[in-house]
Amino acid sequence: MLKALYGMLVSSILYYKKFRADIETVGFIVNPYDPCVANRDVKDNQHTVTWHVDDLKSSHVDPAVNDAFYEWLEATYGSEELGHVTTTRGKYHDYLAMKLDYSTPGVLKIDMIEYIESMITEFPYELKGSVQVPWSDKLFKVDTTQKNLETKRRETFHSFVMKSMFLCKRGRSDIQPAIAFLASRVLEPNEGDWKKLLRVMLFLKTTKTDILVLEADDTQTLKWYIDAAFAVHGDMKSHTGSTFTLGKGMIVSDSTKQKVNSRSSTQSELIAVDDRIGKVLWTKRFIEAQGFKVKLNIVYQDNTSTMKLENNGKASSGKRTRHFDIKYFYVTDLIARDEVEVIYCPTDDMLADYMTKALTGSKFHFFRDLLMNLTGKTHQIGQQECVGEHASVA
Repeated sequence: MLKALYGMLVSSILYYKKFRADIETVGFIVNPYDPCVANRDVKDNQHTVTWHVDDLKSSHVDPAVNDAFYEWLEATYGSEELGHVTTTRGKYHDYLAMKLDYSTPGVLKIDMIEYIESMITEFPYELKGSVQVPWSDKLFKVDTTQKNLETKRRETFHSFVMKSMFLCKRGRSDIQPAIAFLASRVLEPNEGDWKKLLRVMLFLKTTKTDILVLEADDTQTLKWYIDAAFAVHGDMKSHTGSTFTLGKGMIVSDSTKQKVNSRSSTQSELIAVDDRIGKVLWTKRFIEAQGFKVKLNIVYQDNTSTMKLENNGKASSGKRTRHFDIKYFYVTDLIARDEVEVIYCPTDDMLADYMTKALTGSKFHFFRDLLMNLTGKTHQIGQQECVGEHASVA
């Protein structure tokens, strides 16, 4: 029964419709940019609930408001026959394999140590030694001379790539470039791919106690770093990388192979922005709908030719760029409407570089520390204040 209840789309949507209708009767308004986030004003402060299936998080500055909300949930859904609503209070919460630690004011620590330990325990092959970097500089290269894996290891490969994907999308984005590549190899993995997975597993074993630390500053600025690595794949397709932060630690990170071939690094950078611009806009509008002011929505890039095209559109487009699809100039319109600012970021400071290339050595460790906020340092681009194409961006 539980598998049917939680696994069927029909039962899920019926539950969602009922729960949403119920909370709307007590004054909650659903955020138009996320159907599982709702808010209401109680005692002149915002009461926010977020939920995933039947797991719900309630937040308010006054604990008594959470008390009253729990009583309403119990009266609405609890019973002797079906069970009572259970609750966890305080600064620590175990949720979807994440241990959420709110004990430090202004800081969220996302601990997935137990999940990593379970992966290491369940891995059916011995993991010998340790590594400080989860890949070599040949990460994106496919060695076609290697033989394909037999059925048992192919199934293990598929399973642990998916487990790693769950992990890297929540608390360990530092392995995301490797998982982005390995996920494209699950249908026909070979011995070379197997060695790359083993290295990722060894890296997780070596760094299992590292946790993601998120902090927001008071600048009311959304910072996106978007980059592309030109023609790094065997079929000459490029790779898009992006990261997003509100201060320290990256809240969102992406590393994906581009779906189309590009003819130049400039075009690959334009494709990268187009790949991510929807998420850039959604994030801004979601945060605003939550009642927070956004002063600047910045996209950092390290390609000046791309920035000119984005800022000027056709005015900077000549014979060599006429083959660019017009959709990539969509960002020009967004800049004109002050939805987003595009600012130059030196390549040495481009955080998204971590998501596009198999970095090693000191650059790997520098960017990884910033990505995970392992040292608590703020990322000062070029060690100076950034100035964009527009005077208002200083």
